[in-house]
Amino acid sequence: MKRFYFLSTVSTVFGWLTTVFILLLFNCAQLNGAPKTDYLYKINLQMAKSRISQRIMSKLHYFYGKTYSEKTLQHIEQTIKDTLRLQGYFAPILSLNHQRHNDKITVNVTLKTGQPCRVTSIEASFPIPTDIMNYENKPCSQAFIRSYFSALTSYYQAKHYIEHTLEKAAYQLSNNLRTAIMTIDGELGPIIEYQFTIQPEQQPMNNMEDHEDIVTEIQALIKPSTVNPSFVKAKIKDFLLKKNYFVTVSESIIEDEDHRKKIYGFSIDLGDYIEVKYVKLTGAKLLQDHELSGYFQQKNLIGWPKKITPYQIEESIQELKKHYMS
Repeated sequence: MKRFYFLSTVSTVFGWLTTVFILLLFNCAQLNGAPKTDYLYKINLQMAKSRISQRIMSKLHYFYGKTYSEKTLQHIEQTIKDTLRLQGYFAPILSLNHQRHNDKITVNVTLKTGQPCRVTSIEASFPIPTDIMNYENKPCSQAFIRSYFSALTSYYQAKHYIEHTLEKAAYQLSNNLRTAIMTIDGELGPIIEYQFTIQPEQQPMNNMEDHEDIVTEIQALIKPSTVNPSFVKAKIKDFLLKKNYFVTVSESIIEDEDHRKKIYGFSIDLGDYIEVKYVKLTGAKLLQDHELSGYFQQKNLIGWPKKITPYQIEESIQELKKHYMS
């Protein structure tokens, strides 16, 4: 048994030594011959300091610590060009090279932006207003084209061209990439107009208020520049509900032959109104009917000739319920 134990111990030690020897050989092979993975350590950008250089470096920081390969320089160059195009620079002079220190790669970039592209004119299928924003000689940047397009659509929106199909603006560059024409896609469409009428056989609830006054208020509230046609009916109903009218609204559309104007006609049926004289509580009740009526009187919801809507009644009942439950 002792001899067997001795041999077993020798075998175990020999196994450990063999394992250690193999690991040492593997580490030596890595140190001497195995290739290392290069990574981008730093990018040096040589150009005049400006907001553009800051934007470029913020984009190039993405590459820091990434594995370096033959295509890395191409990707860096493309990133710089894309960033410059957004600022209106389409013909930069650019050179790149790299330096190696063990597995650390440093990329050196020399950049001259050149002169920015300038806008010379605007082309569209409709008149371009001259009083919204000066565009001549402006840089062909994405920031400018967005701001100009926003101002243009707001201008025509205010003039009731609310069904326009203006979609986007773009630059059409010249051959030398130093000038460009801004092009606007889409059409203005017709001018939109709203007409409101109240059925003539109906009389307003209040003798001090006539149909013309109601229409005038609606016209001041609902304009094509602020309310889309699909929301006009709901807007009318909500407005007149506050005056205790329960209305129905019908819509008709008239468009002239040359499609320059489109009229949405809204015919308003004032409907009925409610006049509450007495409130009666049914079922199990904590309040007497006269107490409940007194509550509604305090809320100015009953009493001749006060007129209220069913919504106001329901709202007051809910308030009363909360008051007594608390």
